[in-house]
Formats: sequence, structure tokens, C-alpha cells
Amino acid sequence: ALENYQHAYADAYGLNRIASVKQVSSQGVEFNLRQQLNQWWQWAASFGVNSSEIDAIDGFSDPMIKVAVGTRLPNTAKNTGHISINYKNDIAQQW
Repeated sequence: ALENYQHAYADAYGLNRIASVKQVSSQGVEFNLRQQLNQWWQWAASFGVNSSEIDAIDGFSDPMIKVAVGTRLPNTAKNTGHISINYKNDIAQQW
């Protein structure tokens, strides 16, 4: 668990505000696959699942930013993914 997290956000007037979150818990899993196709080409893929939750807050809960006990921490992804293809070759013998 992460303690004393400061969450920055813009309010309805465009002003920067800070919400003080006393404790946050986060857990997840990530899977990665990578394969060398031949001497030049390689591909990779990954997928992650994350669960984050606010456990305790300092002060009051602002309904505009949804920082309340039991809710997901704002700006955290539920799922992440990545796919890439890489090509590798020498530019020249003398390079």
C-alpha cells in the first residue's frame, strides 16, 4: 500500500488543486511475449491488468474528482497493452 499520495487535478475553473489521499492499494499482473522471427526481425507483445483502490483519505471527499474511499484511484489504467515489431541490421561494416 502507498501512503500519503497527493493527487493533482484541475477544478471546474481550470485551477490546479491537490487532493490528499492517505492510503492507496494497487495490485496487478503483466504478461510479456517476445519472439525472434529471424536474424533481423523480432516481435513483442504485453498485456497488463491493474486494480487500484483508495483505502483512506485525509479530510473531506470531493465528489467532483471522485476521490472517495473504495473508488479507483484517478488516472490509473485498468488494462495496458503493447505490441511492437523490431528490425535490426548493421548499417555498414566500417560503421
